[in-house]
Amino acid sequence: LAGVLVIRKVMAGSLNPLKARRSVVKYSSKRVPKAATQRALEAAIMAPNHFLSEPWRFYTCGPETKAKLCGLNEDKRKAAEAVPEWLIVTLASEHKLTEKLGLEDHAACACAIQN
Repeated sequence: LAGVLVIRKVMAGSLNPLKARRSVVKYSSKRVPKAATQRALEAAIMAPNHFLSEPWRFYTCGPETKAKLCGLNEDKRKAAEAVPEWLIVTLASEHKLTEKLGLEDHAACACAIQN
């Protein structure tokens, strides 16, 4: 019985970050601290990936790139411009998305983003 209680306590504690997660739609104009970006990347690369393929690539956008991306959708330009920092995640896989390993690479990127 004591073991079950310990497991429940650990499980309850591990769900707290998931329960506290919220989508942000209004941003502060403050720059994102480099330490926060670094922590996000450290969490992302802990995502599961088969054969340690690490198929994700991370890029931060400078002002010129951000302006070009914001211009792709005029209806959402204002909302996109309000995002203080963009971290772009791409998939780098030698496998096609129609193949099992390609799908696993895609799923690994999704896990990295979620982390």
